[in-house]
Amino acid sequence: MDRGATILLVDDSEDDVFLFERVVAKNKLPFKIQVARNGLEAKDYMQGQRGFSDRQKFPLPQFIITDNNMPGMSGKEFLIWLKEHPGRAMVPILMFSGAASEDDVSFAYKELGVQSYIFKPATPDKLEHYIKAIFNYWAICAIPGITRGPSSMNSF
Repeated sequence: MDRGATILLVDDSEDDVFLFERVVAKNKLPFKIQVARNGLEAKDYMQGQRGFSDRQKFPLPQFIITDNNMPGMSGKEFLIWLKEHPGRAMVPILMFSGAASEDDVSFAYKELGVQSYIFKPATPDKLEHYIKAIFNYWAICAIPGITRGPSSMNSF
């Protein structure tokens, strides 16, 4: 399977970023993680601005995983911005957040266009389990810009 699939992980938690990267490396999952620490950095990443102008080093993502509550610009604000820009429909989005009301979840699906909303578990072990499940799911999905067929579907 192509190991070049890029994920934009938008999260201000160093611990969560570390776990995402560890799960990918430990399980040899077919993804490259690019990190933005908040919605403003994610916006810069998507526009190829500031430190993200080198598209060889910082390619556009095949999907986005974003936290909601972050300083500077929240995940919700970033997704509102992203929705207003061409090509957004081609990037699957997963909201991975520590807390939300029923209205927040509903808004994320209906208005922001997320494909999944997952609550972050409280323990590192469960968080690692969730991250692996997320990556295993996306590894078998057809994602715009990545050609996968039955012969590339390896189990982990």
